[in-house]
Amino acid sequence: MATRATSFRSAWARFRELDLESAELDARLILCAAADCSDLNFITDPDVELTEAQLKKFDHFVLRRSGREPVSRLLGEREFWGLTFGLGSATLDPRADTEVLVEAVLEQVGDRQAELNLLDLGTGSGCILIALLHELGNARGTGVDVSAEALRVAGLNATRHTVDDRAELQTGSWYQALPSSADGLFDVIVSNPPYITIEEMGHLSPEVAFFDPHTALVAGVDGLDAYRVIIEGARRYLSPNGFLALELGAGQFDAVRKLGAAAGLRVLGERNDLSGHKRVILLAV
Repeated sequence: MATRATSFRSAWARFRELDLESAELDARLILCAAADCSDLNFITDPDVELTEAQLKKFDHFVLRRSGREPVSRLLGEREFWGLTFGLGSATLDPRADTEVLVEAVLEQVGDRQAELNLLDLGTGSGCILIALLHELGNARGTGVDVSAEALRVAGLNATRHTVDDRAELQTGSWYQALPSSADGLFDVIVSNPPYITIEEMGHLSPEVAFFDPHTALVAGVDGLDAYRVIIEGARRYLSPNGFLALELGAGQFDAVRKLGAAAGLRVLGERNDLSGHKRVILLAV
C-alpha cells in the first residue's frame, strides 16, 4: 500500500542515493504536489493512501527529479519575494540571491509611494519587475525580453499578482525594444542579465545547465557582453536622477564598475548576498 508517508520515504531515500542537496525537502514537495495535500495535511494524516492517479503522478515526478530536473520545473512555479511565479522553458528559475537586487532598489528608492518609471531588461518570468511593482504602489514598469514565450509567462504572472495594469511588456533585444520616446524616461533600470562565461557553462549544476535557457545564462567569453550593452545605453534612458541596478556574478564587481566608469557612470552603492559576494552594483550619472 502506497501511503503519503511510505511514498515520501521512498523518494527521500532515492534522492539521498543520488546525493541531491535538498533530498528531504524535494521529496516532501513532490509528495504534496502529487497527493494534492498541504504540509499540514501530510503531517497530520501521513497514512492516507494515494490514489492510482496520484501514485502515477508521484512516480513521474520522482523519475524527473532523479534526472536532476529542478522541483520548481516539475511544479511549474517558484516562490520569489514571497510571491509565487509561474515558470516556462524560456524563463530562468528565480534564485534567492536575486532578491538582493530587489532589496537594493527599494532601499535606494526610499519613498515607496513615489511615482516612478521602471525598466527591467531581460525580464524573463517578470519576477523582479513584478516584485518591485508589488512594493511600489505608484510605480509603472516596462519589462523587455527577446523571448515572446518568456513575456507570455511574465504577463500571466503580472495578472496573477494584479500589477498588469501598471506593467508593459516589450519584445526585443535590450534597448532595441524601446521607442525613441523612451529617452530619459526611466527612474530605475534594473537587470539580472546573463553573466556566465562559455567556460563556466561546463561547471554548472545539471539543474541549471540542462533546464535554464542558455540565452539567459551565457554572456560571451568573459561573461560581460550583456553588461556592456546595458551600461552603454543607460545614460540615454535614465532620468536625470535615475539609477541602474545590476545583479552580478561572482567576482565581476570590479569589471562592471570599470565598464560603468568608461560610460560616465559612478558607483552609487553595492550589496552583498548571504555568502558575502558582491551581488549587486548601483550606478548613476
